[in-house]
Amino acid sequence: MTKLAESGNYSYRSWRSYAWRLMRTPKCTRKRILRKEFKVRKKVLLFHSRLKLIASKLHSRWDGLFVVTNIFPYGIVEIRDVADNHTFTVNGHQLKPYHKGPHLSSNEGKVEVVTLIEPVILEDLLEEIPKSPHTQPH
Repeated sequence: MTKLAESGNYSYRSWRSYAWRLMRTPKCTRKRILRKEFKVRKKVLLFHSRLKLIASKLHSRWDGLFVVTNIFPYGIVEIRDVADNHTFTVNGHQLKPYHKGPHLSSNEGKVEVVTLIEPVILEDLLEEIPKSPHTQPH
């Protein structure tokens, strides 16, 4: 019974610490925290995390392309897999918005070389250097 009471007391202290930290956080800082807002028919990525028992390592990645079909209260989001039309519900914390990047296959096989420094030709450089009056001919 004492362990149960201690764990309950710890969770209360933890909550109280979090609530106090939230009250102390300035309003301008709270505004800068990005909120995830999902809309129906928008594309999202799903966070996939699994523990490999043999290697004892945690592997995590952002999976596939999903479409939001329904949004429920308390952060529950229903998504549909684009590949096989399988629909399921997940917690909104496991999702992040999908932003379409540049289409790389259109530039496939084309390589463009960009030099950031102009090449210097040594002959031109020697002409620009003024002759010193202190140099003696050999």
